[in-house]
Amino acid sequence: MKSLIPDHTAVKPAVIAFDWGGTLMWNDPQATGPMMTWPQVAAVPGVQVALEALSKKYQLVVATNAADSTEEQIKLALARVGLEAYFSEIFTTRRTSHRKPETAYFRAICKEMNRSPQEMIMVGDDVEYDAAAAVTAGWQAIWYNPAFNAAPDHMPVHAQEVYNMDDLPAALERMAGIPSLALSRQWLAANGATPRLYSHVYGVAATAYQMAIWMNANGHAVDSILTHRGGLLHDLARPVKDDGRSHADIAAEQLSQQGLSRLANIADRHMLFRPLEGNPPASNEESLVYFCDKLVEMNQIVPVSKRLEALSNRYHLDPVRLLQIQEYLNNLQADLCQKAGIHPARLVEELKNSLGVEEPA
Repeated sequence: MKSLIPDHTAVKPAVIAFDWGGTLMWNDPQATGPMMTWPQVAAVPGVQVALEALSKKYQLVVATNAADSTEEQIKLALARVGLEAYFSEIFTTRRTSHRKPETAYFRAICKEMNRSPQEMIMVGDDVEYDAAAAVTAGWQAIWYNPAFNAAPDHMPVHAQEVYNMDDLPAALERMAGIPSLALSRQWLAANGATPRLYSHVYGVAATAYQMAIWMNANGHAVDSILTHRGGLLHDLARPVKDDGRSHADIAAEQLSQQGLSRLANIADRHMLFRPLEGNPPASNEESLVYFCDKLVEMNQIVPVSKRLEALSNRYHLDPVRLLQIQEYLNNLQADLCQKAGIHPARLVEELKNSLGVEEPA
């Protein structure tokens, strides 16, 4: 069977760099001057618990664009909330001679620490200056996203997304089982993905990612990045010619060979009639990809009934099984919409609005 090249290798990071304002300590838009002099300062909720756990396994540093504070003043501000002892280095624009999102900023930190980019993780609340810029520099990145926003174009380049800082240690553990966006695209290309297939999987990934964010905002934990990559890779093996096995079986095998069992399960369980065969989606992430695959017809977001009609016309599906799976999908939609806080009747419209999808002329 065709193997995926290049392989997914989970690089063990050694250093975690944290943005300061908005990530470690709250910014006060009304305050001026160095933060150490502000009348009131506060740590981001959950951050001390996260730092205590992470400091046992990683070297922690601060990487900030702060212009009003020197390194010493940043240390004093951190000391006011009991965080200064966790950080071995504080990198500022003065120290690096550059600013985020410049790639040179991240390279300067690597050079001074004698670390490769692959050993570095950036954690910050700005999706472009912290997350995307770090990835461009070859780092991994985790976006701290307390406002439950979607990444630009619903195409997250970062390795994980956390909505509460106390989830950060668990997010570091989850990263090893998720390939980067760039690697996911390489795998699709290696398997011979067509423009039509790219259009479909990008739509499924974006739609499932948005629903994952809504579910997290509504108190239901979902790995939004796993969901996104699952959407991208659920049809990974559709172009592969094999011995009569389904493309889901082939994709699941390819992903299992990479040690990506959660993604393999998403691929295995996305097929339309899998629930009737005793192999339904078993997690929120699997359910979202399975369901959103039934919302995206070509590159359009449509009601489930319209997608099923198109599939039936294309593949001449058994009407009895089609009715059974329609009932299953209706129940699944009700469950996912309840978790996302969206009325089922408004789901397609809300998704189109969130993704900026325009109706065809």
